[in-house]
Amino acid sequence: MTPNTNRVEFVIIFFACIILSISCEQSKVMPLVAGRPESCLLCHSEMQGFGVGHLPALIGCSACHHGQTIMRDKDEAHKNMLPVPGNLADAKKSCGDRICHPDFAQWVPKSLMGTGRGLVSVNRFVFEESTSPDGPGHLSHLGDSPADKHLRQFCASCHLAIPKKEPAPISEKSRGGGCNACHLNYSDEAKQQLTLYKKTEELPKIHPQLNVQISNRHCFGCHSRSARISTSYEGWHETLLDSSQVEKSEAYRILQDGRVFSKQPQDIHHEKGLGCVDCHTWRETMGDGTSYNHQEEQIEISCEDCHFTEQPRTVELKNLDQHDLKVLGKRRWPVRPTTFLKIRKTGSPIINSLIDSTRSAKLILKNTGEIKNLAPPKPECGNNFPGHERLSCQSCHTQWAPTCIACHTEYEPEGTSYDHVAQKEVAGAWVEYADEQSAVLPTLGVSGSTIDTFIPGMILTIATPQNNLSISDKKGAIFRRMYAPISAHTIGTKSRTCESCHSDSRAIGYGAGALIFKKLEMNVGYWEFEPLYEPHLQDGLPADAWIAFLKDSPTSEATRINIRPFTIAEQKKILAVGVCLNCHKNTELNMNRIYAKLSNRRLKLSPSCYKMAN
Repeated sequence: MTPNTNRVEFVIIFFACIILSISCEQSKVMPLVAGRPESCLLCHSEMQGFGVGHLPALIGCSACHHGQTIMRDKDEAHKNMLPVPGNLADAKKSCGDRICHPDFAQWVPKSLMGTGRGLVSVNRFVFEESTSPDGPGHLSHLGDSPADKHLRQFCASCHLAIPKKEPAPISEKSRGGGCNACHLNYSDEAKQQLTLYKKTEELPKIHPQLNVQISNRHCFGCHSRSARISTSYEGWHETLLDSSQVEKSEAYRILQDGRVFSKQPQDIHHEKGLGCVDCHTWRETMGDGTSYNHQEEQIEISCEDCHFTEQPRTVELKNLDQHDLKVLGKRRWPVRPTTFLKIRKTGSPIINSLIDSTRSAKLILKNTGEIKNLAPPKPECGNNFPGHERLSCQSCHTQWAPTCIACHTEYEPEGTSYDHVAQKEVAGAWVEYADEQSAVLPTLGVSGSTIDTFIPGMILTIATPQNNLSISDKKGAIFRRMYAPISAHTIGTKSRTCESCHSDSRAIGYGAGALIFKKLEMNVGYWEFEPLYEPHLQDGLPADAWIAFLKDSPTSEATRINIRPFTIAEQKKILAVGVCLNCHKNTELNMNRIYAKLSNRRLKLSPSCYKMAN
C-alpha cells in the first residue's frame, strides 16, 4: 500500500467518523446517511472494523442489511432485515444494489458455482436419466428422480445458493453463503466478540469485513471434496483411514469433518506462495454472464499465459473494461501496473500481472502485493519436441492425482438423510461404498485435440430404487466405466518420465499392472499386459481400466462429449516408443540424439533394434 493511499483512506475514515458522531449525538437526532434516515446508527454507531468501501457513515447499515430505517423502535426497525446479507437469494438487493455491484450480482447466480450445472448434468447422465453430460441443470431446482435425490443428499451443499443462516467466520466446513463464501473475513478481535455474543448476547462492536482478500481457506470448504483440488494443491491426499487410526504425525492431516489425508508432494505454485486467486480470475469464479456446461469451459487462464518464450501479449490499462478496473481498484499494491499480460483464450487481462521497464513479465500476489518472476518453459516442452505438440502442460507436469478405482452407490428406502436443498431430514438415503484410493500419476487421453490428464471418476455400480438391488447383487445394476478430466493442481517443475507414458499401463488407460515387452526372433517382439486388479464382473476389464489392452472397449466412456481414450492406432504409436525406451533410456544424450529425431531414426534402425509385432 502506498503512502498516498494510506493518507486518503485515513482522511475518509476520519471525516466519516466525525459525520457519524455528529448525526448520532446523544441518540436524539435521527442519523442521516447519504440524505436518508438510518435509525440503525442510534444503537450501532460504535460498530467498527469495516473496510473503506463499507463504512456505515458512507453507505449506512441498510444498504446491506435493509430493515425499516425510519423506525426508532428495535422490533419495528428490524422488520424485513437481512441478518446475513450476501446470500444469493438476496444478493441483488444487497450486494447487487445499482450503486454497488449490480453486474456481479447478476452474473454469479448464472456461474457454475452458482448453478452447479455440470454436476447436475453429469450426475443425471451417469444415472441414465439423460443422454448427454451437457445440458441445463441447477442445484437449487432439483427434482425427485434417483439422480436428483443423490445430488440433494451428497452434492448440493457445495453450492453458493445454500444460505448462510447465522454469522460465522469461514472454516473448513463452510458451505454456501453467496458473496460471503469468498469475501467474508473476520479479524481475530471480530471472532472473539462473536464468540462472546453467542454466549452472553452482548452485541459485538467489531464487524467482519467484506473485501477482496480471498484466501485459500475460502475455497477449501467445497474444493476439498470431489476432485480434492484444495487439498491436492497443498499436498494432501484423502485416505479411507479413520481419525482414530492415525497418530499425531506430520505425515497425516485430520480435517474438521474427520477425514484423514496423507502427505504428498505439494503443487509448485503453492510451494512458491501463490494462492488460488493468484491464478484464477474473477471471471472464472463469479462468471461473466454466460452459461457454461463445465469448469473447463468457464476457465480462461492457462499455463502458457504466464510461462512463455516469445514476447508477452499485453493489454494496456486504458483498454481495461469497467469491471476489470473496479476489481483492480480494490487492490492496494505497492505498484500500480499499467501494462498487463493478455489471456490467450479470451483476450482479458491478468490484472495481477505487470510488464516492467525491461519488458519482463511479473506476477503480483493479490493478497500480499509480493512480486514474482515468471519462468519460461524448458526447451523440450511442447512444440519444441517433435511428436508432443498436442500435450497439455499438465499431462507432463502433474505429479499425482487422487483416484478411486471402484464405487458402489445404493439407495436405502428405510434410511434417512439430510436434503441440502430442502434443508431438512427426509426419508430414504443414498449410501456410497468406496474402494481403494490412491495418489498416482494420472491416465492420459484426448480432450478435443489435446492430450490431457484423466482419472477413473465413475467406475461404479448404482443400485437405484427402480432396480431394487443390494450391494451383493450387482448383475442388474447400472454399471458405468467413465473416466473424468482432472486438473489435479499438483504441478511440479520436473516432468514425468518418458517411460511413465510410453510403457506404463495406467498412463495409456489399461489400469495398473505390468507392461512387458516379449522379444521374439528376427528382432521382433510384442507387448503383454499383466493387470494388477481382477476383471470386473460387468465387462471383464480390470477394475481400474479405461480401455482394454489393444482391443475395442465398448463400455469405456467419459464424463464429457469431447473426451475419449486413445484409439488402438494411438496406443500402438505410444508403445512403439516404449520399445525403444527398453534399451535407450531418456537421458539427455538420448533425448537429443534419438528421440528429438525419432521419425528419421526409425528409418535407420541398427540390426540390434526391435520392432513391435502387435
